[in-house]
Amino acid sequence: MGHRRYLPLNHKWRNDKVSFDNTVEHRLPPEMLSGDDILDQVADLDGLPLTKDPRKKIKISHKKRGDNWNKKSIFFDLPYWKTLLLRHNLDVMHIEKNICDNILGTILDIKGKTKDTLSTQLDLQEMNIRKELHPIQNGDEYELPIAELYKHDDSKRMADLLSLSCGPLPYVTRFKGHIVNGYRFHVQEYDKYLKTQNCGVVVVGETGEEQKPMNYYGELTEVLELQFVGERRVILSQCTWFDVYDQKKGVKMDEYGFVSVNRRRCLKINEPFVLASQASQVFYVIDHSNKGWHIVQNVQPRDSFDILEKKDDDLEVLDNSTQMKRKRTH
Repeated sequence: MGHRRYLPLNHKWRNDKVSFDNTVEHRLPPEMLSGDDILDQVADLDGLPLTKDPRKKIKISHKKRGDNWNKKSIFFDLPYWKTLLLRHNLDVMHIEKNICDNILGTILDIKGKTKDTLSTQLDLQEMNIRKELHPIQNGDEYELPIAELYKHDDSKRMADLLSLSCGPLPYVTRFKGHIVNGYRFHVQEYDKYLKTQNCGVVVVGETGEEQKPMNYYGELTEVLELQFVGERRVILSQCTWFDVYDQKKGVKMDEYGFVSVNRRRCLKINEPFVLASQASQVFYVIDHSNKGWHIVQNVQPRDSFDILEKKDDDLEVLDNSTQMKRKRTH
């Protein structure tokens, strides 16, 4: 194939006849062609069909042409192609997008985008790996085990991806509290010395069942600021999460819509982190009628206000009343 001509002139493989085609390679690498040069080479091949049908196939003499082109690919019409350093790296934006969509769609089990399909799991079974994901055949149908990830867990995985993309962590700073989304948070250990309660946390996530929204309640135990190279920073909230999956002993809702949590029952998972920007604040009010239970009280951020929308009728009444007041003042 002549690939050894791209090696440095003093490389030992150039003189290695036994391992290759029993020849010594003394040739220099070919001159690097620009994108415009290559487009000029294939200009006369535009529209030439690439087929194995001898009736339609047009014979091309590479020796006469001095190149090895058989046709001009449609990819050569991309406006940015001639500026690429790697000529085969065509349509890189779409390639990256497809790869990213496939990875995230599989990790998050997004319907229609996941690659965790029956064919994939049958491949695992044939390779005799990941036995817990092998499909279970029931007659003519298959039951597919799900390697389920809750949306509540995504923040930790996002932090892991940030550590990989941003480089090693020089150091981690720990805080007793922080202000985010208009809320002032304090960690649970520090909160007990204050007159106000600021450690209650709620994060909206989804269950693995039909992607239903679900509130995860917990308490803030630590605030970590991850400082990456390039002065990039990410704030993580480390929390203890209550057992919201147990609808009887962990969390419950009364007939008036009030939610109560049992702060003595916690989730037995090793996923304590969420991004600070995802957390909202709640207060836990002691329920004296149910020992160990606390009523969840939602909190409005101090710098956020609910603005009521006025209907046209309300504005008309308001305008009339203003005019009446004006008449009285004259």
